Amino acid sequence: MKSKTVALMGIAFFILSFALGFRAMYYKNPHVMLDETLNLYPRVPVVLNLTSPVSPKVYYNISCSSSGPISLNMTFLDEKGASMRNLEFRGENGSIDTYGLEILGSPPCSMMLNLTRGNAVTCNLKLHYSSVDTGFLTLLTVLQLLSSLIAVSLVASWFIRSYTSSQEKEGEEEYYQSL
Repeated sequence: MKSKTVALMGIAFFILSFALGFRAMYYKNPHVMLDETLNLYPRVPVVLNLTSPVSPKVYYNISCSSSGPISLNMTFLDEKGASMRNLEFRGENGSIDTYGLEILGSPPCSMMLNLTRGNAVTCNLKLHYSSVDTGFLTLLTVLQLLSSLIAVSLVASWFIRSYTSSQEKEGEEEYYQSL
């Protein structure tokens, strides 16, 4: 192949590798949002199913208001309905307004809210999470690795060819000058 073609192919594979990396970064970031307004009653749990597949990293923002002190449990559940993590929020002045990040051991399938103290409460819940298929993410990573290796080898090949051809030309000029 001509040296310009090799260099252009190397640059094209570099751009492909870069694009695959950006796609993987976007894919892993939280872009699924659950936004629910709920009316909660004492000891009547509300279960919300999450869109599958879910990443183990879940961002939450919960705001509740009531006329008196309240206490609320938020529990992440696995596919069997077992508790993975339980968070308790308290509002002595009748309101809860909190946000945070939970990194769970495995992806949750659902989430349960349970009012443990207080009368009827209105809550606004926002969950942000990634809907990640690990097979697709692995494929993106492998393709990015392969395209970057091909890009480096093509650019290195072009550089070596350019350097050796310039050395050969200098050697030929010196040979002809010595005659």
